Amino acid sequence: MAQAVERHAPAELLEHVAEDFTRESATFGKRDAQRLLAGVLLRNEKITVSAVVTSVVLTGDRARTKVRVIATGGSGLLPERGQTWEFDAGWRREKGTWRVFNAEWQEGI
Repeated sequence: MAQAVERHAPAELLEHVAEDFTRESATFGKRDAQRLLAGVLLRNEKITVSAVVTSVVLTGDRARTKVRVIATGGSGLLPERGQTWEFDAGWRREKGTWRVFNAEWQEGI
């Protein structure tokens, strides 16, 4: 998913988001994620994403992950902005592909 963002390929990222995706703390679905991603890609010609998985709990065709993400972006040689997030996400295997169906995240951790 990080590589899809860096390549400005939102469809590749969204392939891994379930149709019934929700964010626990707000009314936020897959369509909202698509809009948010479009805004990020429009504002940043170049994006670099580093993700570190800090926890994985696998139970059959379901998983819970915790991931720390650092992203930088801009249009020049050097990044003009940066952000960190801590994600806690629920995943399920659908027809052989893992898709995130639920997530919560905090910025600036």
